[in-house]
Amino acid sequence: MSSSDHTSPRQGRRRLDGVHLWSTTVTGAAALGIALFNLFALQAEPQTDVTLPQVVRIAQGSEVWLYLQPTMSTRHRTETVEIIDDARLQLHRTGASPSEPVAAFYWDEVGSLSYTYDTNDLTYQRIADPTPLLVTQDKPQQPLLVFTAERWAFRPGEYRGTLTLQRSGGRGTITRDLCIRITPTTVNTFRSGGQRKFFEFRAKRPHPTRETPTPCYEH
Repeated sequence: MSSSDHTSPRQGRRRLDGVHLWSTTVTGAAALGIALFNLFALQAEPQTDVTLPQVVRIAQGSEVWLYLQPTMSTRHRTETVEIIDDARLQLHRTGASPSEPVAAFYWDEVGSLSYTYDTNDLTYQRIADPTPLLVTQDKPQQPLLVFTAERWAFRPGEYRGTLTLQRSGGRGTITRDLCIRITPTTVNTFRSGGQRKFFEFRAKRPHPTRETPTPCYEH
């Protein structure tokens, strides 16, 4: 029997041991990489997305009440909780003169709407004062935010502005642009409804004289 007959199995075992060691090293490195990625991902700041609703509701009497229900969600799983601790609404009428009063909206409260079948109407219930909102991937938020502007009223025209949500811990703000269109008929509707009657304004409402719906909220 030649010497090669004795060394061949040994060389084969060495190759198998080398392959096993190499595959074990690669698997361990991959597992470590995945663990580090998950660790960094869980510790990363949440990427919070805010989507404006298709409908806002407005009541106008001695003051203006605007009901806005955005959707707040976190795209990726993270151990860091997003906290929204303030909300602001700013609106200005396009083409308004510098002397025209500016809407000073403030976040007044959080509420909810319930449907009454017999009257085919919505009823508003107050839930709480403004309070920090916790947003996680497992728990998106859809708070009904009520904004109030005192000693001010909508006039006919197109109003543009922003919803600004303040993130806690000095992490900046999230802003979303919005547009509301008010007609003379709308102002008369407000007047007939009084302070506590709110009216629906819908974005992207189809219109017979326009090919594409306007992004503005319209009654």
